[in-house]
Amino acid sequence: MIMGFWISERDQDAAKALFRSLPPVYRQGAVGYTDGLASYVGSLPTTRHKIAKRKSGKTNHIERFNLTLRPRVAPLVRKPLSLAKKIQNLRDTVLNFIKDYNQPITLPV
Repeated sequence: MIMGFWISERDQDAAKALFRSLPPVYRQGAVGYTDGLASYVGSLPTTRHKIAKRKSGKTNHIERFNLTLRPRVAPLVRKPLSLAKKIQNLRDTVLNFIKDYNQPITLPV
């Protein structure tokens, strides 16, 4: 299940905003794995921020989600093909996909 998302540059301010946007229960106990970008190192709590080494498998769930998301949300594939003129439109498109993605699968009886 996807709990939240953030669309922006990968800088220190965005990393701090992403951390603040998480529900308090996750901010207190969740462990986050990142690729070790310098902006993440100073922004996230050091006790729960882990740098995932290549081929460690710690980020494979989110990478799999990213590979599912890109072909289904057209503006993420290539900008000239389906340009979102406003960032809010892109956020709404991604949010709609995530809501659908989070729906439980019901099998016919």
